[in-house]
Amino acid sequence: MTVQTERRKYPRIVKPMDVKLETEDDAIAAEVINLSADGVFCKVNVNLLPMTNVGIVLPLAYDDGKGDSVECFGAVVRTEEIEAEKVYHTAIFFNDIKDPEKDKIIRFVETHLSL
Repeated sequence: MTVQTERRKYPRIVKPMDVKLETEDDAIAAEVINLSADGVFCKVNVNLLPMTNVGIVLPLAYDDGKGDSVECFGAVVRTEEIEAEKVYHTAIFFNDIKDPEKDKIIRFVETHLSL
């Protein structure tokens, strides 16, 4: 029997929330499907091709009413069309994120893992 280990460096949470993506041409509203300190998997109404660079503005809302925001840059690494919903599931790797911004995501994910 083969033991499969998790390849991810950071834990991932399933947490629907809004995220704003910015390309050279457009600002695009999207919905987070899951999130880690390495990237975000989201539902987008437009097809962003792999290797598209995007700016990301991610509001982090805590259950106690407090909030924070993360701004960083990423690259689209995978897109899958979901025809039934007329959306694209899009994976974005954070390729330009400052440590304080990454730390905000780590704390946010850890908070929601413990719920």
